Amino acid sequence: MNPSPNSNPNPNPKPYPTAPHAARTQSSSSGDCDNCATRSPWLLHHVRLRRMLRRLCTSCVLRLHPSSFCPICFSIHGVKQPDREPGELLRCSNCASLTHSRCAPSHPLPPFPFLCPPCSDPTFSFFSPPPGSRVSIDAKMATALLCAAKIAASSMAEAVRAAEEEAGRRAKEAAVCRKRVKEALDKVSAVAAAAKKKTVPPPESGKPKSTA
Repeated sequence: MNPSPNSNPNPNPKPYPTAPHAARTQSSSSGDCDNCATRSPWLLHHVRLRRMLRRLCTSCVLRLHPSSFCPICFSIHGVKQPDREPGELLRCSNCASLTHSRCAPSHPLPPFPFLCPPCSDPTFSFFSPPPGSRVSIDAKMATALLCAAKIAASSMAEAVRAAEEEAGRRAKEAAVCRKRVKEALDKVSAVAAAAKKKTVPPPESGKPKSTA
């Protein structure tokens, strides 16, 4: 099956398998990735994932969003490329990854299973710059970094929209509560005024009669 680039077939896609070198440690430093705990001199992306705000390294952003981009050319699905046709997408038989058919290396045609690069190569890494705080990266890693940054920016934009919707919903709820409280106070005041009228006797009219 070749899904459309604009479709989201799985709202909770199965992530790419974790690379052997990215096993999570017990480190809790603020400079570590929240997913794999890897310390990297490169930036950590702020991402909203499963309604939680997290700080992730470039590799983990890409591994946790397999259906959002092509793992070979790193173009975001659903975003038109001026120099490329959308083309068909190949779904990985092991994860939720969607690969452009034009980008995929030689592979059996469907219905034979297709494995994306991360699933077909246990040592695959999206972003693995040489160690050191000031190192250069090649064009492929730069493209992967840009792809992760776009995914992170999109997720944070969605977080802003969700926060605005939540704030609007709570503001409406607060307005309804204020209205109900005012109505309740008005009702209590009316009941208290009616009770006061019943307990206070009316004043007597005319002069009192004199006794002989």
